Amino acid sequence: MKCSNLVFGSTIVLLLFSFFLPQQLSAQEVMFYQYRKVPSAKVDEFLKRETTYWSKVAQKGIDNGKMEFWGLFERVSGGNSSDANFLFVNSFKDIDEAMKGEMWDATKTFPGIPMSKMETNSFTEVSQVLYTSPQSWQQSSKIKKGDEAKFVVINYHHATDPQGFIALENKFWQPFIKDEMETTRTKQVAWGNQIVLSPSAGKDRVSTISVDLFMTFNDALMPYFSQDSKLPNEGLNELQKLTSAPRDIEIYRIVKIVARQ
Repeated sequence: MKCSNLVFGSTIVLLLFSFFLPQQLSAQEVMFYQYRKVPSAKVDEFLKRETTYWSKVAQKGIDNGKMEFWGLFERVSGGNSSDANFLFVNSFKDIDEAMKGEMWDATKTFPGIPMSKMETNSFTEVSQVLYTSPQSWQQSSKIKKGDEAKFVVINYHHATDPQGFIALENKFWQPFIKDEMETTRTKQVAWGNQIVLSPSAGKDRVSTISVDLFMTFNDALMPYFSQDSKLPNEGLNELQKLTSAPRDIEIYRIVKIVARQ
């Protein structure tokens, strides 16, 4: 496949959710979010092709050390990505590896099947692509693998100072949520944040993202903290000063993930 198809129209989309990988974050990692519109009449075929063929292509890429993670997510709440109903996720240590289209030649993995029976580009539409960089991650010790969680809440922040916003989150929110998860004062099981690299954030644009993992849809819909939880109000007030608009929120169901063990 050509490079342009890989990034903007490939059946495999680029993005990382490092929260599924209990590993040290690397400054070289780039996360790609690709939001895809799939017609309702084509959803079953789309899911069949992506999980049957393209997840296997991704697994081969992981086994060969070309990538770290591939994931497919279905939006179940929120609508802030041009009404896309699916989201792909991939992680690469080296962004240049992500641009090598030969990695995504599915005919090498399935030589007896024509591309027309595997591709999903012809009946779907890419609505948005984001490039982000992972900054921090906190996971409950009560889960051993990220794929134990079933739902992901994505928070899109309109931070006027992305680096300052992330620094405040790491200073105030990360230790708070770590303690809440370990003492089971919340049903959230993981948290992480990222800075948006491209498109670069202008006025009222999303500039950072945070992700929350939950075991059930109900928990994701109604996240809570115990009555005896002590919110880091000082930090929250400081964070509020660095935002130009309320955060946008989307909830996704995890359809399938493939990751390095």
